[in-house]
Amino acid sequence: MTYVINRNQLAVAIFQNMEYASVYLTEVATDNTHSLNLTINSSFGTVSHYWSHMGCLAGQFLPKLERDYLLGKLWGPDYLQFDAKATKEALRELFRKLHADGEMDAVDLDQILTDINQDLSDDAGEIQFRMELEDTGVFSWIGHGEHPMCTKPNPQALGFWRELWPGLLEAIKELSDNGTKPLC
Repeated sequence: MTYVINRNQLAVAIFQNMEYASVYLTEVATDNTHSLNLTINSSFGTVSHYWSHMGCLAGQFLPKLERDYLLGKLWGPDYLQFDAKATKEALRELFRKLHADGEMDAVDLDQILTDINQDLSDDAGEIQFRMELEDTGVFSWIGHGEHPMCTKPNPQALGFWRELWPGLLEAIKELSDNGTKPLC
């Protein structure tokens, strides 16, 4: 279902695989300006981004976007989330490397790996994880220096990309006559 609100605004409703999105697009396309405001209210969250200089029509621009670029723009700093499980594995690898390089003996390595496995949560948020880390023997080896802190994409953003973005691209393709005209 698609509605043209006025000359430059468009609303698209998408229902796919038990998920929904109400998408509002405002495109300005002149000889030397191509801008787009994209606002999405969906079962995966409400997000928005404004592109002031797309360099082409929205129907050409949006289908070319890569996943991480688009989701990073829409979700902003909430796109990448702390990954405690991956961080624990990265810490294990760091200490195994220290041992292999002769900077840590086998007894210390065994104790550090035990501390990582027993004292650090797999599902902690970043602040909780840092607090747990400071309470372990691991912290005495790394202190406040640099140590791995891993992230992963927001599962809500990935759900949007997987379940709803393809349907939106189909609507955009149809409305823009395969990218040859403005959306509205």
